Amino acid sequence: MGRSHLLKKMPRLLLTVITTLFIGELILGYNGKLLLVGEIPVRVLTYALFLAALCGMLVHAAATKKLTWVHGDGEAPMWGMLNPFDLVLALFLLFNAIWVFIIPAFSGYGVEMAVQQVKSTTLLLLYFPLLILMRIGYIRLHRAEPLIKFCLAGLALLHIFLYTGEKIYGDATFAIHFFETLRSLTLGHSERPPVMYPMNYFRIIYPTSLYLLMIFYFTHKSKLTPRTCLFYLLGLTALFLTLTKSLWMGLLFGFLFLLLFYFRNRMKGRIHYKKLVVCLSLAVVSGYILNATLLDNYLFTRIQNTFAVNSTSAIKEGDIRIQEGVNEELRFTDELEGAKRANDTRLVQTRALLEQWRESPWIGFGYGSYTENLLRSSMEQPYLYEMLLPSLLLQIGVVGVAGWAAFFIFIVWFVKNKAAEAAGALYLVVAIIVASQFNPFILGAPSMSMLLYCFLTIRMAAETQDKAKSSIPRI
Repeated sequence: MGRSHLLKKMPRLLLTVITTLFIGELILGYNGKLLLVGEIPVRVLTYALFLAALCGMLVHAAATKKLTWVHGDGEAPMWGMLNPFDLVLALFLLFNAIWVFIIPAFSGYGVEMAVQQVKSTTLLLLYFPLLILMRIGYIRLHRAEPLIKFCLAGLALLHIFLYTGEKIYGDATFAIHFFETLRSLTLGHSERPPVMYPMNYFRIIYPTSLYLLMIFYFTHKSKLTPRTCLFYLLGLTALFLTLTKSLWMGLLFGFLFLLLFYFRNRMKGRIHYKKLVVCLSLAVVSGYILNATLLDNYLFTRIQNTFAVNSTSAIKEGDIRIQEGVNEELRFTDELEGAKRANDTRLVQTRALLEQWRESPWIGFGYGSYTENLLRSSMEQPYLYEMLLPSLLLQIGVVGVAGWAAFFIFIVWFVKNKAAEAAGALYLVVAIIVASQFNPFILGAPSMSMLLYCFLTIRMAAETQDKAKSSIPRI
């Protein structure tokens, strides 16, 4: 009896382990190559395992008649589970496939480069098997949320750990030593992410830092408790320590959009004013404390120099690492000049991108395309530009950008009319878009996985809302 019970539990236990590895690696795996099996990154393996597990569950559901392709031959016909949101998402993905497989083949940049840029969007393809399995009760999205929050807390602690290490040792190579230690533990089967530092101050920022924005989504979603406040403070501290203004603006504009959405659609009752006051108070107090301690009065200086331009200095290339601590006298001068150089670079990028975009304004040159007049990074990823809208115009033209805008408008409309309980997900969508305007986040694994979560949350909220309406007796 015990062995039979264990055998029945094994598939679910195996799925739990695979899901834990998949989510944990996405959030905590930095570049996805902290472990290499042969030459295959661990992220590819965990994705393949997770997809295989989902397919296995679909096969089991079909074999046990819990899922069928057509009406009348089981309990839940697959195609009958789809609603307009699913169809619009599928059309949006197919629409973008034009700029992956067709246009690059004729523009000269090649399909291979396009696939290289958008490969992380394959995470969105998990939406459909996950949705079906959620609809038939095989998977519960809310059961994964404690794991997600645990990994997010771990990510925040890693940011704080690395920054504190830099601060204590006065050596900006501390993070490099951390990743080299991981490389030693894997017997050389690891590839560390790039570690880049500005002059005279410390900074912890990686593509996975985008996940920190998700902490504030769960803060919005959760009740105001000491645990929620601690979780919020962890995320806030880590976000400050990134010293990345695009992430700060993502957080700010994401919640401003959400508040506007609530007021515009007469949902003021969904605003928890006590929680809002507490969170704002904690943000102000922690900001002042961090600025005066760990950040050496650097936080507000960085904010003040946000829009500084007209630098006469040449743009510096490569890593600038602190070898002998921080030069206090040069800190603020260097920050001002650094901000000017960064903003000048963005202006130069915008001009170069728009100049080439005019050669094919309607359909662009396809994903993976770039302007040879200005390469944002190495030739391995020359399409990575800091200015999202100009780079999208170059790659997918006015038609493609209009498609993106229409899809976003549809999401807002759908949440308003069909999934009001998931309105908080709009914060995360807007935060990702805003943060990506000034850093090449949008097509990376962190943004795609968070959007996958948002889409599933919205879709299942619509399901719940439909059931609630249908249960209301008609008079």
